Amino acid sequence: MKGRLPMAAVQRLHLFLAAGVALLALFGGGDFALAVLLGAALQALNFRALYRFSTRIVLRAGGAAPAVALLGFALRLALLGVAIVLSLRAGANPLGLLLGLSLLAPAMVAAAWRARPAPMASQPGESAP
Repeated sequence: MKGRLPMAAVQRLHLFLAAGVALLALFGGGDFALAVLLGAALQALNFRALYRFSTRIVLRAGGAAPAVALLGFALRLALLGVAIVLSLRAGANPLGLLLGLSLLAPAMVAAAWRARPAPMASQPGESAP
């Protein structure tokens, strides 16, 4: 759907990108590929929680106080930090974990590119921007 960025498209692209990068990461070893998948999974859960929480705040008329909303965001971020630390202490490859955590950004860019609106047709005699 042009002009809108459905979150399902972002999540789907993130999943495919994570699977592809994990397959390529197998050349760096199984532990590296597993860390990529773990990082991608943590980021997917974080993104889903962020999206659901943000949607509830925006759509709720007269919703929770700003302090409560900020506390929810801080709690989500703290949980992500704890999960990362526990993963590293359990022996996850730090570079693989970082790579997996970083895969959401290119998925969002690709989904936004695919959902971009069509260019406006220029009138005869007008210069295109």
